[in-house]
Amino acid sequence: MKSCENANVKFGRVYLQAGPTNGVDGASFGQTVRIGGTWSVASNSICVFYADWTNGAVTKVWAKNVALDAGAKFNADRGGWRQGRGLGPGNYSYQVIKSASHGGHGGAFSPASQVATYGDEQHPLHPGSGGGGSEGGGAIVIEAERSFTLNGTVSVDAGAATTWQGAASGGSVYLTANKFTGTTGVVSADGGNGGGTATSSGRPGGGGRIAVWCLQNHLSPEATAAVQALAGVSSGTVAGEIAAENGTVYWGALTAKGLILYLR
Repeated sequence: MKSCENANVKFGRVYLQAGPTNGVDGASFGQTVRIGGTWSVASNSICVFYADWTNGAVTKVWAKNVALDAGAKFNADRGGWRQGRGLGPGNYSYQVIKSASHGGHGGAFSPASQVATYGDEQHPLHPGSGGGGSEGGGAIVIEAERSFTLNGTVSVDAGAATTWQGAASGGSVYLTANKFTGTTGVVSADGGNGGGTATSSGRPGGGGRIAVWCLQNHLSPEATAAVQALAGVSSGTVAGEIAAENGTVYWGALTAKGLILYLR
């Protein structure tokens, strides 16, 4: 566990890399960061999260307050399982084209080639799975004891399909605070885009999972609407394909202060 009193990121970049654990299902913490005061990230600054690609362990951050300014980012795009790895990976095979799943199914050309979904809608801790040629979205797990000001971007999007190899799936965002505020925030756990419209092209990946838990939710309607776990898209559909599915977005209401994050 790493600890500090306050963390201020201004016009900079910070990397948080989870280490491997002895877990086998990806729902484990390979690193815990504790900030005794406020974690403040200014505009044009970014904190990058990487899961461990060998077993899916992720980073958890605890702080008294979190302030993500407009133009600032918590980013785990393509920070999850690597190509062809994970709990719902896409393929490497030209003969059977399928894309990665997570909160929603990845695209496929037959029910038999659909990949099963995984994870917990209310307590998402898994990174997204890799496609045939791209990485899944990572996982961002943050618990704010008091307030979380969300005016920037929280993103765990997946990589796109490459030619005939399926796209990756979106990752996980799990945010907890006594009070959420913000007017310009964006949270996304989108699946990777498809590779084209030919019958031999890789299809889009499934959306990931997002859960936001709080006692008081003062996010603006615009910021609330911008919390999405969408399936990837392609330039057009292919006859006979099974479309990729959106992931899940869960809004949880806390009944007491100091929620302890659920561990599988």
